[in-house]
Amino acid sequence: LPCRGGPREEVVMRCTSLVVLLVLPAVVVAVTSWAQVELQCETSTGLMSEARAKEIPAVKECVRLCRLRKYEYAPQEWNQGPCLSDTHTEEFNVQDWVCDIAHQPRLPEDNLVQNQCRGYFAHGGDNHHFVELTPCCTPIMAI
Repeated sequence: LPCRGGPREEVVMRCTSLVVLLVLPAVVVAVTSWAQVELQCETSTGLMSEARAKEIPAVKECVRLCRLRKYEYAPQEWNQGPCLSDTHTEEFNVQDWVCDIAHQPRLPEDNLVQNQCRGYFAHGGDNHHFVELTPCCTPIMAI
């Protein structure tokens, strides 16, 4: 679809004889950003085998939580790799584990403390294990 316009202008998309005017460019940007995140998911793979992921209940719960919460975040915030279990521990029903989003391969923002689970003992928390998933909810590792 050919598009014209910029961030402060109306965006005109033509599809055969149908013309659609989108007056809210911020919405278009957010949708486009989620589209970019989803496009990355088509080629994303984790490190953990499916068989191993199914053996660990915390991985299954983390994937469920990831799919449940994913679209509650802005695409840019999601792509930074938020900690899911520190915010929604009542929905992550696994003792002694946290659930974190990271990248594969690992990116510098994955090492930022604000993008890691504070509930993990290495950051002063009480939980001794963590699950890491890609932004596409694919398991990377469970320790």
